[in-house]
Amino acid sequence: METFANVLDGLPRGQPSASKMMFDRNPVKKQTPETLLSVKGLTIAFANGIETRKVVHSVDLEIKRGTALGIVGESGCGKSVTWMAMLGLLGPKARVSGSAKLSGQELIGMDDRRLSEVRGGKIAMIFQDPASCLNPVHRIEKQLAESLALHRGLHGDEARRVSLDLLDRVQMPNAKQRLSAYPHELSGGMNQRVMIAMALAGEPDLLVADEPTTALDATVQAQILDLLNQLRKDSDMALVLISHDLGVIAEASERVAVMYGGRIVEHLPTDDLFTRGHHPYTNGLLAAMPSLESEQTSLKAIPGQVPTAGTAFKGCSFAPRCDFTRDDCHRILPVLRRVHADHRVACHVERAA
Repeated sequence: METFANVLDGLPRGQPSASKMMFDRNPVKKQTPETLLSVKGLTIAFANGIETRKVVHSVDLEIKRGTALGIVGESGCGKSVTWMAMLGLLGPKARVSGSAKLSGQELIGMDDRRLSEVRGGKIAMIFQDPASCLNPVHRIEKQLAESLALHRGLHGDEARRVSLDLLDRVQMPNAKQRLSAYPHELSGGMNQRVMIAMALAGEPDLLVADEPTTALDATVQAQILDLLNQLRKDSDMALVLISHDLGVIAEASERVAVMYGGRIVEHLPTDDLFTRGHHPYTNGLLAAMPSLESEQTSLKAIPGQVPTAGTAFKGCSFAPRCDFTRDDCHRILPVLRRVHADHRVACHVERAA
């Protein structure tokens, strides 16, 4: 039987505290949160006039209210385009099929008028570069006021009061002073807080954060992740965190979906990510992470390149880069199969327990 290298040897294993062990002896039955978003068979293709190429293949996801899902993978794996498709942001050349139901309401095929009510009002999205999203010639107060007018019908003094409340909520220093500032007068971390505040203006049920910390230094990155988690818990809002960084995903999510070649190749609880990661791609990402415990001076890179979006594969799209490839991998497409109670993986190779 083939096995994967254990890339985590030497990492400290946390022990449950005495208080947690005592609490677990008398467990309180928690109510299962309701399903907020159910995605089934989501497929995305682009037509260029000559042919139509699929870039996302039959994605299934379920997100419950108040929970946090991390989606990880290298650039070009289909992470962002999946969510832009649900919000109708891909343009006329996109061909989107499958189902994405938000509280039972189908988003795929929804007309633009109704979908515009969902954007920001039900699902809000923030991006990695706030400088490209904020208008450089308008003050922060005006940009927040536009969001409040659009989603909540607030104007004048009431909009100003709520704008200040939103900046306080995202822990903006000197919030009242920042209302009159222009984006170029704020740091990258402050502008990202403004973007989060604008996203919260519509009181969304789901916040999708697309690489929200990539352009920030490590200290500010940690602050933004803590902020997103705190906002989620305070408002019972669901959070989807998109990143290429497993460390970021582990910090702020409860479940992880690993994407490669436009498919989900592994889906598991975050707590199991570092000990039960099964797919060779997942373990490749783990091996590429720096460790304070290791004396290794260089990181182990995954060989090869991410396939160009739309590249067709008969078998596994990761096979050309995989150290465990066998004949089946090139001929047969692996489907997600259950390997543990709450853990699915799309791989032909078995892993030793």
